[in-house]
Amino acid sequence: DVRRVRDCLIPLDEVPVVREGEDAVDALAELSESSGGHGLVVSNGALAGIVSTSDLARALEARRRRPSVPARA
Repeated sequence: DVRRVRDCLIPLDEVPVVREGEDAVDALAELSESSGGHGLVVSNGALAGIVSTSDLARALEARRRRPSVPARA
């Protein structure tokens, strides 16, 4: 019994789509509601990439941990 990719894929209409310029926190909330935890990233109507909840959470955590730099006078 051979399984093909088509037997395992998630239908496109069930995959969340986020915009490249969307706020990461909003995208994380949207993807967290989906069963797969992944989403397509679009820019100007074209596929720009794929992002996961763990990608977003890791990036947000790294930003939170980064020490703040005082503003120059």
